[in-house]
Amino acid sequence: MNQHEVYNLLCRGELTMAFDTNALFSNKRFRTLCNGINRLKDCDKQYQFNLVVPAPAHAEKLHDLKQAYREHYDFNEYH
Repeated sequence: MNQHEVYNLLCRGELTMAFDTNALFSNKRFRTLCNGINRLKDCDKQYQFNLVVPAPAHAEKLHDLKQAYREHYDFNEYH
């Protein structure tokens, strides 16, 4: 898709953005993107769209966070 096509979907309120695992690994860029989208939605109600993280990408990111914070994560707390 090009920028014009995305803009048209955004204006019609038909835009849904799905993020893959790679997008989630860049935490700062992902949060910056989400914050920018939320500010856009707050400023102008004509821009309505959804942000979606598919379950496999979410599960993989959660697994990686558990591995990274193994010492600080209580595996028994959430089972």
